[in-house]
Amino acid sequence: MKHDPRLYITGHNAKGESIWAAERALDLAAPAQGVKTDPLWQISRVPVPMDESGAVTPGLLWFANGLNFRYVVFPPRSRRASAFERPPRAGLHETDTVDLIVMVSGELYVGLEGTKREVALRSGDVLIQRGTTHYWHNKGKRPAVFTVVIVDAKRTAKTPRTKSGARSTRVGRPAQMRR
Repeated sequence: MKHDPRLYITGHNAKGESIWAAERALDLAAPAQGVKTDPLWQISRVPVPMDESGAVTPGLLWFANGLNFRYVVFPPRSRRASAFERPPRAGLHETDTVDLIVMVSGELYVGLEGTKREVALRSGDVLIQRGTTHYWHNKGKRPAVFTVVIVDAKRTAKTPRTKSGARSTRVGRPAQMRR
């Protein structure tokens, strides 16, 4: 029997007792690039007030000083190729975030600008992506599924933005190509 992933959220009632505050099926509608994503929870600041709803703002990648929790599915290359799956440059991008990624299933390759090495992430693997210029590539025959917590971050002199023309995402709006 197939299991459709669900989101469960806990909370507190007016008496301060623990409750199941929300439950829903994950929304994995496919956007134009073929990658399925469901923003599960968005927080506008840290530390988080326990009663913050975590309501999702459509189109918002992450909050300044906050975080975003997402469920992501990359389809198999054999079924559907996306802009992220056409090396060498089409999928290169960078964000001003630290991304905490846990692979759920499948296999997803990640490569970094300026290196020839690709790392294959498999079920149970963890990647901490710290604002580097990178790309994703699903070479397999199965979807690659991962969860990611996207945390707003600040660049330093040791972590400058790339000048290579990689796509750069900004807080509060969709990614755009830098020229």
